[in-house]
Amino acid sequence: MSGVKIKFSFIIIIFITAVFGFFERFMIIFLFVSLHEAGHIIVGNIFNVKTKKVIITPVGEIAIMKNTDNLSFIKKLIILISGPCVNIFFYIVFEMSNKIYSNNFFIFMANTNLLLAIFNLMPVYPLDGGRILSLILNKIFPIMGTNKIVIKISGTMSVLFMILGIIQLILFPYNISLLCIGLYLYKTRSKIYFGMTFDFYKRLMNKKNPSNELIPLKNFYIDKNLEIKKIIKKLYFDFYSVFYIYEDKVFKYKVFEWEIIEYIQKKGICGTISDIIEENIKS
Repeated sequence: MSGVKIKFSFIIIIFITAVFGFFERFMIIFLFVSLHEAGHIIVGNIFNVKTKKVIITPVGEIAIMKNTDNLSFIKKLIILISGPCVNIFFYIVFEMSNKIYSNNFFIFMANTNLLLAIFNLMPVYPLDGGRILSLILNKIFPIMGTNKIVIKISGTMSVLFMILGIIQLILFPYNISLLCIGLYLYKTRSKIYFGMTFDFYKRLMNKKNPSNELIPLKNFYIDKNLEIKKIIKKLYFDFYSVFYIYEDKVFKYKVFEWEIIEYIQKKGICGTISDIIEENIKS
């Protein structure tokens, strides 16, 4: 791992919790957030996935991993759920400890881990729940469509967090935790969508056959004048696409996904499918 990056907004949260007397509780929560992220990293190492760095944000920690593109769907899913599973494990431990010793400290620890597990499984990107949602939707929709769905859901949830944060502030003065989370998620949604789109293009250019297994095909029947940038919106991560071109209901050409990617690498996304056909004929 190359290092740890701390967002300035996280430092502001530390200052606010110190001013309003929540610093000790915040640091306990941060401890279990770190253990949560350690779960992702450890399971990732088991699957030979290395962690480049960890980013500390107001809504938790994000482990940036490399070499995940070629993992199977199941392995990706296991890595994503490993963090919440750590919190569920500690919830069970402290809940059992409380039944034996009946201590408010154990209740706080148990509730903290239960809430962390629930929070991280919410369908908000970049939380684990948002990434799991994206992973599942990628099996149903093209990746660009998936990104738009996930970001819209994340935006809706961030507004809900802000509403709940205002209610929380009214009922429990000086407790602005939910409001801060909602504002942060809403503020970063555009940046996250840009990052997801960039990641899509980067992974598309390096697309490989995961686990050396046969990848199912997606067949499309299109017009030769269809723009390449519209074709990109039809591509998936876990499927290879084949495009059939008909003229006057007669089959004329077949273009494979790798040919489209090769063309994009050479000349960019401007042009149509007929340009790719002409390029193939010349070569």
